[in-house]
Amino acid sequence: MSKKLFSIAFISYVIFSSQAIAEPYIPIFKKGVYVTKHGLECVFDKSFKADYGKVDLCNANASVDVRFEIAQMRSVFNNANGESTENKKYVSFIVGDNSGAGIHVSDRVVQEHTRFTSWTERDDFIGGFAREYGISVEPIAGYTPSIYKQFPLNENKNYQHRDTTGFTIGINGSIKADIGEFGPKFSPEVSGSYTYTNKKTIVYNTSDYKIVNLTNHAKFEVKYVYDVNLCNSTLGGRGLYDCSWKDVLWGSSFVHDLKKINPVAYANFHPKMELIYEAPADEIGTTHFEITVFVAPQIIYGNVSYDGFSQKASAELVNTHHYLIKANVVIDWGHPLFEPEAHVYLQTLESNDKCLTVKNEEVLLSQCNGNWDQTWGLDNYQRYKSRSGHDLCLSVQDDKSLAIEQCSFAMNQKWYWEGEQLLSRFIDGSGEQYGLNASSGRLNVVPVNGEKALTRFMPALAKID
Repeated sequence: MSKKLFSIAFISYVIFSSQAIAEPYIPIFKKGVYVTKHGLECVFDKSFKADYGKVDLCNANASVDVRFEIAQMRSVFNNANGESTENKKYVSFIVGDNSGAGIHVSDRVVQEHTRFTSWTERDDFIGGFAREYGISVEPIAGYTPSIYKQFPLNENKNYQHRDTTGFTIGINGSIKADIGEFGPKFSPEVSGSYTYTNKKTIVYNTSDYKIVNLTNHAKFEVKYVYDVNLCNSTLGGRGLYDCSWKDVLWGSSFVHDLKKINPVAYANFHPKMELIYEAPADEIGTTHFEITVFVAPQIIYGNVSYDGFSQKASAELVNTHHYLIKANVVIDWGHPLFEPEAHVYLQTLESNDKCLTVKNEEVLLSQCNGNWDQTWGLDNYQRYKSRSGHDLCLSVQDDKSLAIEQCSFAMNQKWYWEGEQLLSRFIDGSGEQYGLNASSGRLNVVPVNGEKALTRFMPALAKID
């Protein structure tokens, strides 16, 4: 009955906190996903017009290693303190600090001559650095969510500053409540009691690359495009891929200036981004996301030849390899994580470590383990909804045992608290009022004023981890 958060075998647990240091209750699930590939080659022809062999400018050592932090969260409507939040589901993708080793093209940029007749008749090349880097996230199958927020936008090169991004969600429960503390006991408490702002500071230093944002509809795409005049500008040359300049005869300069290429272009590059998708509160489908990190190593060919009483240098051709490294993630919008109610476990106060647990649609007491089959949420209709599946509620059976059933508005699914006792609104015609009991080792409901005493329980806020 349980569902996965991701299709790539991520297993989610609700952790019971026994730490001395209090941890605030924030129902956001975060998981890191790596897009990685090592041992990439950059094999190019050494010459653009003759067979001078090939060269691997990356030395079979180029790599991509980028970590995406994916967060899933539910927001409920809240309009307190002038901050308005919507009743929606969100998924965010962030590449910030501590986001993997980054992208490595080569240890050094290579510049050599190939054909060399004389200083006035020769060909050369320069290569082993990136023409562009990039990131894209795209929903390729299933439900297509809308982009709520994206970053970065288009920026020129040398964009260097810190950007604090984020958004605010409404959370059910009591403000500043900690994991393990009492969760809601009354239905009015589950109406977006407070807000939480999820912030992230992203430090950008694009140096020699301009940012080109190509986002269209639901596909997010950002490229970092190389934007440096590599021409030997001391000789009057201008341009990146259309370099041209003149020199005196027998001048010994290469067509392009190696010293202008900084390590960010070849040794290590860290892309940065934030992307947030939103879906309606009632969406229960799945979305298949394709995450792509790409890098384009390049080689630029140059030529020097006679030009009257001088010699002319020019860029002749650019060749590029495009490596697209992909990972797939499936988001289940119907997962219990996205339920609006505060996540709690119902633990007896008369046993050291026993919690209400769903097993094959029955509800019994077992050792607390933090799984979804021990997690519940009290909704606006006084129902305890099980997180073991979708739209399943704690129900009293005719024999007074407990089970989970499809949620309805029947009285046998309504519960309320009197102190530490959980009472049912179950009606069987006897006029009795029933409460939860586990004294015999069997979980059921018994008359409040009967021979058996009611068992004391607590709804403790659970950690999603």
